[in-house]
Amino acid sequence: MPETKRCTACGAALIGPFQPAIHLTLSAGAEEYRTTARARICSQCGLVHWYAEGDSSSTAEPESEQAPQPDASYQRRAQMLRMLRRVKRM
Repeated sequence: MPETKRCTACGAALIGPFQPAIHLTLSAGAEEYRTTARARICSQCGLVHWYAEGDSSSTAEPESEQAPQPDASYQRRAQMLRMLRRVKRM
């Protein structure tokens, strides 16, 4: 059974993966790395997450590095939505 991926912004379960896939190629000198990425979407906040598929052992970064975070524009949009919900309840 595939593992459930969680949203980095709100922690909700992600839906997907969706079509189409994006094929990425990185050329580093004589070596070339290829991977495929598919989108997963958060059903609560709408944030789109991209996950690489297949064997990523050659290009995988250590888990000890900083976890991915939504950018500032997403943070601002989420803040505005929370404020609008509060106003709507008044």
